[in-house]
Amino acid sequence: MELVLGHYGPDVTGLVRFFTDKDCLIPIYDGAPCRFIDAGGRFESDRHVLFSFASPFSGKASEQVMGASLVADETGDVLVGKIGLLEPSQEEIAFKRIKLEQDLSDSDKQCDDKVGEPGNG
Repeated sequence: MELVLGHYGPDVTGLVRFFTDKDCLIPIYDGAPCRFIDAGGRFESDRHVLFSFASPFSGKASEQVMGASLVADETGDVLVGKIGLLEPSQEEIAFKRIKLEQDLSDSDKQCDDKVGEPGNG
């Protein structure tokens, strides 16, 4: 999973990309390769980020919603927390910053979040 996040005051926006292999970054083949973060994502005090997005395996954005509850480390370069259906037994995962905002290209910010169309799972 890859996050492309931006925050503007308390609002968080961006997208989530899904891969079958973390080393080769092969996009998933049986779902949407990415999903936009839903409106209402927010950056709270104490470096806490909350947002939701449609499951990559649902044909309609409203079918199944996944969520994220992540906390940034003191540098802001690592986010750690839970992402998915947010079940109590779920393990925490960490996301490390790879690019700064000024280093993102236009293609980094694009997402074709359709499921079931040629080339999209």
